[in-house]
Formats: sequence, C-alpha cells, structure tokens
Amino acid sequence: MRRSAALLFALVALAGCSRAAEAGPTDPARLINSFAAKLDEATKRTYTAEYRVADGGAVSVAQAQKPLRTAYTHLGGRVVIAPEGFTTCEGATCGKPAPTPAAGVPVKIPGFLTSADALRAITAASLNDRGALTSHDRTVAGQHALCLTIGNLDACVTDGGVLGSFVGEVDGVKIDIILTRYAESVTADAFATS
Repeated sequence: MRRSAALLFALVALAGCSRAAEAGPTDPARLINSFAAKLDEATKRTYTAEYRVADGGAVSVAQAQKPLRTAYTHLGGRVVIAPEGFTTCEGATCGKPAPTPAAGVPVKIPGFLTSADALRAITAASLNDRGALTSHDRTVAGQHALCLTIGNLDACVTDGGVLGSFVGEVDGVKIDIILTRYAESVTADAFATS
C-alpha cells in the first residue's frame, strides 16, 4: 500500500513537471501533489475510518502498524491485507491468504473506493483536462480536510491523511462516500479472517 502510494505520488509529480512554468497557488500539479502527500500520511498511522456510502451502506477501513495491515469491512464481507498476503471474506467465510500482487490488492467494494483510487481519479481528470482543478477546505467527521474539485469529481483528504469524502463517477460507477467516524485505534478483531 505504501509502495503504491509512493509510486503514484512520484507519477503525479512527474506529470506536473510540464506545468512547472505555470506554478502558482492553484497550480493543478501542486494541488494534486499536496493531496497525495496528505494521503501518504495515513500510511504511517493506526486508525479506523468509517464511511457511509450512497446506498446507505457502511464501509470500515482499519489500519495498524508493525506489521502494516489494512482491513476493508463492508456488508458483504471483508478484505484483509497483511504481510503474509491478502484474504477475501464473503460474509463470515474467509478464503486462504493469496500473495499480494506487485501492483497492490484491487479492493472492489460496491459504491466505495480506496484513497489510492480516489487520487487516481482526480489525477486522471486533471490530466484529461476535464475542467479547472480547484481546492477548498471543509470539516468532515470533525476533521479538517483539504478538498479538490474538477468537473463532477470532488474529493477530500483529512489532515490525518484519510479520505474524507469522494463524489463523482469512476469507470461508469457513481461514487458518493463520506467519512462518518475516525479513531486513532483499531479493535481487537479488525483483521480477523477466521
């Protein structure tokens, strides 16, 4: 997860090089790099983030350090990413850990997207000139957040680095999520797969 965030950050920085002459306080490359740097902060934290998704469902993201583990829990099951690989659970039934792909684990939860996917969507929209990229501040679940808007996409990242909200269409799917609760801790069963 850290590797993919660092790689994405580097790609965004390179993409912004062509616009270096235009650098200013609202320069798209600077805004996206700032957004990416904030998202990278979350990779160094232990936390639980709970989200409401458009259909009224909920998704919980738990992350712990030493060892780095992340769990995405939703109504249909759970995806746990750990050093030994990743495990997918449907309901209470979990499979065996599978090797983690070099590109990272694709987390597919209906109506939800990961922080890295949100950053990819905003970056792609900016690179495809889908409108002016603007920023604004907002409070989400009691957390200050930096938000970026381009075209019909709007994404926010909290000062702690977690995705605060995302509204827009990604790969033909309407996404509308918002952080409803944030804690700098995880429960004992957050990464259970049995």
